[in-house]
Amino acid sequence: MPPRARPRTETPSPARRSYRPCIEPLEVRRTLSASQLVVTSPPPSTLTAGTSFAMSISAEDASGNVDTSFTGNVTVSGLSNPGGAVTVAAVAGVADFSRLQLDTAANTVLSVATTSTGVSGTQSPPIAVNAATATHLIVVSPPPATVTAGATFGMVLAEADPFGNVFPGTTGTVTVALSGGGSLSGQVNVPFSNGLAPITALSLDTSGTGYQIVALSAGLSPTGGIPLTVQPASASQMIVTSSPPASVVAGQTFGLSVAIEDQYGNRVAGYSGNLAVAASSPQAEGTLGGPLTASVSGGVGTFSGLSLVNAGTDFTLQVSASGLTSLTTAPLTVTAGTVAKLVVTTPPPGDVTAGTGFGLVVAAEDPYGNVNASFPGTVTVALTTNPGRTALGGSATEPFNAGLATFTGLTMDIAADGYAMQAASSSTDTPTSMATGSFPVDVKAGAATQLVALSPPPSSVIAGAAFELVLAAEDPYGNIDPTYTGSATLALSSNPGGGTFGGSTIQGFSNGLATFAGLTVSQPGTGYTLQASSVGLSPSASLGLLTFSVTPAPAASQLVIITPPPGRIVAGTTFGFSVAAEDAKGNVDTAFNGGVVIGLSSNPTGGVLGGATSAQLTNGVASFSSLTLDQAGTGYTIQAASGGLAPSNTPAFVVTAASASQLVVTTQPPAAVDAGAPFNVNVSVEDQYGNTVVGYAGNLAIAPTNSGTEGSLGGPLTAPVIGGVASFGGLSVPNAGSPFTLQVTGSGLPPVTTSPFSVAAAGTVITTPTPTPTPSPTSTTPTPSPTTTTTAPSGGSSTTPVATPYLAISAQPTIAESGRYFDLTIEVDTAQGAPDLSYAALVTLAMAGGPPGAMLGGTLTMPVQQGLATFYGLILETAGAGYTIRASAPGFAPAATAPITVFDPPAALAFVGPPPTIGSGRSFGLTVDVLNASGSPASTYNGPVTITLIGHRGRATSREVRTLTAVNGLVSFTGLVPRSISRGSTLILQVSADGLNSATIDLSTAILHHPARKIPRREIRHR
Repeated sequence: MPPRARPRTETPSPARRSYRPCIEPLEVRRTLSASQLVVTSPPPSTLTAGTSFAMSISAEDASGNVDTSFTGNVTVSGLSNPGGAVTVAAVAGVADFSRLQLDTAANTVLSVATTSTGVSGTQSPPIAVNAATATHLIVVSPPPATVTAGATFGMVLAEADPFGNVFPGTTGTVTVALSGGGSLSGQVNVPFSNGLAPITALSLDTSGTGYQIVALSAGLSPTGGIPLTVQPASASQMIVTSSPPASVVAGQTFGLSVAIEDQYGNRVAGYSGNLAVAASSPQAEGTLGGPLTASVSGGVGTFSGLSLVNAGTDFTLQVSASGLTSLTTAPLTVTAGTVAKLVVTTPPPGDVTAGTGFGLVVAAEDPYGNVNASFPGTVTVALTTNPGRTALGGSATEPFNAGLATFTGLTMDIAADGYAMQAASSSTDTPTSMATGSFPVDVKAGAATQLVALSPPPSSVIAGAAFELVLAAEDPYGNIDPTYTGSATLALSSNPGGGTFGGSTIQGFSNGLATFAGLTVSQPGTGYTLQASSVGLSPSASLGLLTFSVTPAPAASQLVIITPPPGRIVAGTTFGFSVAAEDAKGNVDTAFNGGVVIGLSSNPTGGVLGGATSAQLTNGVASFSSLTLDQAGTGYTIQAASGGLAPSNTPAFVVTAASASQLVVTTQPPAAVDAGAPFNVNVSVEDQYGNTVVGYAGNLAIAPTNSGTEGSLGGPLTAPVIGGVASFGGLSVPNAGSPFTLQVTGSGLPPVTTSPFSVAAAGTVITTPTPTPTPSPTSTTPTPSPTTTTTAPSGGSSTTPVATPYLAISAQPTIAESGRYFDLTIEVDTAQGAPDLSYAALVTLAMAGGPPGAMLGGTLTMPVQQGLATFYGLILETAGAGYTIRASAPGFAPAATAPITVFDPPAALAFVGPPPTIGSGRSFGLTVDVLNASGSPASTYNGPVTITLIGHRGRATSREVRTLTAVNGLVSFTGLVPRSISRGSTLILQVSADGLNSATIDLSTAILHHPARKIPRREIRHR
């Protein structure tokens, strides 16, 4: 409550003193106990911080009278004195306070209170406390404890009195600075305004801890150090802290360290991520090895174990990181390492010309293919493969120069393919010698310059008999030039017998050779000389020595098959062969012109030889064509005869069936059968000549032909064709009638109808003649049963078989491969020929016939299920013919299979009928037979067969390759013509086929031989 003013006593002025009568009664008041505190002497309304002042407090009653009896303690609060309050005991109701103090500049109200009961406190009037004179600087608003490099920040400073009050009256400026080093950027000098200096846009670029900011102003004490930490800004760049060496050896490892920094160069220790390094130089792409990524830790990523393998200069590496500009290192040089290998960097040409110089370059390289320019020593080249036995000309040893050894002017004289060279070197720099790999070189002949007699005529020929001469166009080193395309001419330069020079005397060159075949001289004589010439070629010394003698022709004494018939012939197709009238030495008597008659000397199946069987010999040779044989068989031979000459037989050959064209019933139904009684029908697949086509694959079907009887035929109505024959076993007709016929059909073949037969009702007395079945390799007719006599309903009598249960061969092969599994099915039939579905016993197999020692393998006992016993996995190990298997079961008539032929699988090739004599340029033929493992013909093979005819004469080689498809295991080659053969030649024949063993035959002994002419030593030139 506001302080109450003490009552004031007024004294009248003497001039105005007057007396009035008292018209009011006098009131006498009595002081009550104090109930309130009243400020009777207030402090000043304005004062300076830190200045002492006084005030008095009275304890009054409700009427404002001082309770002089009040002696309680009075406390003034809100002061700056120690403790913030001062307590004084009242004296006669008044408490006097002195040396009170307020330090904080502000409008202040002091609180007054007492501990006496029933006395309320009070407040002083407002006191305005002003700041004292400024003595120092204070921080009103400090900067952040941590700032980012380059980011601006601020703070507010003030001038303060000793009590920390901002003194607004001073003018001047304040300056901020860093203590202990560093540069503070921004607004560092700011004037005071109302005692405050707000400082903004300060910044520091260098990260670190322990920074201190100090503020200064004239006449004022400075602030203490204000701590500040500067953290790096965001990562913006990479720098190399540890560079690779300026020069490294190829393959040698080195390291690289890279730091992550902000834009001010502060390392960003908190960066997380990986660095990647790559070769930035084009010549180093793909050659940088080692770990190519590195993790960053503490702002640094380190790559260790880096390597470069390509030698060169100015290699640079590029380091990249996500979000940062890539960094390129300073250039470095990579030098070659220790030499580890020799390499032909410039090989010789694949084809070089004989006698022409060629070169190559060999480099000394480290393991990475870098040329070591300081490698000392020499390198030598040599032939490792020398098919022509030539000498290597030129300088074969060269020194290394800057790591390279260069060879020029090397030569080889003898043409051949397949030369191989190698370069080798040894040096004190390497503990062992080194060599390159072999590199191929083919030497080709140079341009032809000379004419050479490669195959001169024999020293003696028979008058009228053909002989041969081979000329070669050779380069100066004796190599045949295969590109030469001129022609050569022959003439008799000496003709002592006055004979006629026959044959073609002008021949063109082919592959560098001119072959004169079929030359003849008609008259005997001694000292015949041939002269050979070709435009542009100089004759060699040997061409002047083509001298020979001509002897009289001997008379023919024998016929010889010179071109045999094919080894395998299809029935009805034409074939032919040729014969010649020869003397005892195998020379064809060209003057013999008699007649020749041919006929079958071996006829295994009664065939008839069709076509012209006689011919006239012309110049000692006769050919037969358009011959035919229509009956299939093995081992046919034909004999040729001519009056006065020994006859000659062809090699054995085979006639096979032609294409299937008809069905033939080989086992007819009985003329009469009981209804429901079983019977058999066998049908063979034949060609137009009646030969069984054993290779036919498919099924035949049988059905009744009588109208209205469809579906009335019982038993298996389809049968597979095995070995050319289909067997229908267990057929039956349930209904009586006459006449019945059955029709058999097969895909692509006209149907065939059986002979008619009648069917009697079951139990009817009929006469059943025992049929005589046509022999069939697959017949399964059971053994005839005993007969009995019964009485027919009409009163007559007849003999009829006693029906018994029997076994029938339901399915069997007629041919099988040795060692390969096959199956066999046995049917258990009732006496009426129907399958016995209730029979549950066992059927047993055993060998019934075959080659001595033949054994049947597999499971030989099987149970019967639904009237059938099927044997799987039977096996016959040995090839042969006539195998039969017997099936038996208790209470049943046994059954035997048709004959089974076992053959070995194709395993080899063999020649059939090679020619007895062969002349250069003359065609011949022969047959190749495909054999199985036992050496028997493999008639099931129909694959490709390749024949290669290789002729060698000196350096000349001829090769002819032909491929044909075998038919039923045989293939015939005709029109084979050997080239460049004569005395001293070799002729090799090779035959091959996929999966079969190849065969080779040397026909050199069949080449027509002539005595060699001796060449004087002086005429033998070194070649």
